[in-house]
Amino acid sequence: MSEPLHLTRVPHLTDEQLDRLRAGIDADGAEHLATCVSCQKRFNVWDETHPQPQPALAQALAARRHAVLAQAPATSTRHWYYSAIAATLLAVGVGLYVFLPATQPPATVVAEKAQADNVPDLYADIDFYLWLTNKDREERGESNSS
Repeated sequence: MSEPLHLTRVPHLTDEQLDRLRAGIDADGAEHLATCVSCQKRFNVWDETHPQPQPALAQALAARRHAVLAQAPATSTRHWYYSAIAATLLAVGVGLYVFLPATQPPATVVAEKAQADNVPDLYADIDFYLWLTNKDREERGESNSS
């Protein structure tokens, strides 16, 4: 014995399925919605709680919005002028910070180089120091073993 159609247990559509049907994203469940009174009520709740604005009201609101925007002062080019000056100064500052130390050495390097130039090269005439050592050994009476 088969049950009548209205007594069969068919799962109702979920809220997500109803939202997808309302948005036109998914057509699955459209046949169930056409036959199920409970799902139709749940589907139409959105229209009852979120009524569409009347066309006259929408036109009046658009006219007011356009009137307010027309009264607003136009943006001036002064903002672009100041932004361009700030960007130029920033670019010059970054360029000086990045490239200037590479072209001029720091003061400590210059000072160390100047100090190193004043120190005589002690080992420039190594033969002289070897002769001086050998002469000193001969005066003391030591033999030259090297």
